Amino acid sequence: MVLVECIKYLSDGDQSPNFNAAIKILQDSETQWEEKFSPDEVCYIISIISNNVAEQGCDNVELTLFDNHNNYCRGASAHNYSIFLRSWAEFLIIKGERDDAYKKCCEYIYNTSKGEKEKDEVILYSFRGTSDYVINDIEKQTLSFQSPSQFNDPLDTLLFKWLDFKINGISDEGKKEIYYLIKRVSEHLRVRCFVKPKDKENLKLLEVERIHPLMWAHYAESHKGMCIQYRFKNEYFYQDESKLAFRRVKKETYISKTPDLHESINISDALFSKSKVWEYEDEVRILDFDINEKKDVKLQENNENVIIEAIYFGYYCSDETKKKVSNAVRNTSIKLFQMVIEDENLHQLKAKRLS
Repeated sequence: MVLVECIKYLSDGDQSPNFNAAIKILQDSETQWEEKFSPDEVCYIISIISNNVAEQGCDNVELTLFDNHNNYCRGASAHNYSIFLRSWAEFLIIKGERDDAYKKCCEYIYNTSKGEKEKDEVILYSFRGTSDYVINDIEKQTLSFQSPSQFNDPLDTLLFKWLDFKINGISDEGKKEIYYLIKRVSEHLRVRCFVKPKDKENLKLLEVERIHPLMWAHYAESHKGMCIQYRFKNEYFYQDESKLAFRRVKKETYISKTPDLHESINISDALFSKSKVWEYEDEVRILDFDINEKKDVKLQENNENVIIEAIYFGYYCSDETKKKVSNAVRNTSIKLFQMVIEDENLHQLKAKRLS
């Protein structure tokens, strides 16, 4: 059997008569892997071998495969390297090394969720109410990030619903341990939700005027609140592998198909996808992950990389709220607007400059 053909037999699964022979050949030729195979292929080989060994009983020899080829496998795609890290965590669980499995799971969540580095600055809009907390956020120039497990929408996000489904549906405590660990690590994720309307629609309008009016009704206290316009420079988004921390931005994807909780899911996709009924929101999320931070709400001070450019008062915003906001932004360059109804289009909100 030619070495490079072994991957084909692995992909055929253990139903193939050549499956076990292919694994034996690959195990015996480990020193040639990095010469004969790409990083993606090595990730795949190790994942299959470790899963096979797990089914037949743990072998210390197989654990060295992860250590021996970790640096080489870092050159694989983010997806395949993430699978490699998850297989490593699962193998450590089988060996009873749960502390090490947790650490490896931290690396797994970091790598599978970090996404691509942002290259451009981005303008985003945040709908807020009228509480003192909101005014304080404006005055002190802070941004709060919330654990997605604390969202008031029970259907958001898919990630935690899927994890609970797996944990509750698996009777084998050993097999469900990986889902416990993924959930523990995922509790370090924090999200802030924003809006960015599609570029191709109503280009003659200001961007804030292209936002769906239901956003004012649902997220700004029925037009009594406000909308804050932020400019995020690309330096605001980062990745720090040594600290297992990142901050990324991504548009929400709206799907019509109901996810099958029995299947595996892409964790990153699960954090950035919702039912198509929410498509009007044009939501964009900033995802923050720091393995050393686990508060339900993470409060971050703004800096030169995140700027409040404008605040838009809702149609029914009270004079009292406007006065509080005006005092909070005094001596700043923040522009203030009032949302009004377009004279010639009763279905269109317009932004009128106040200061």
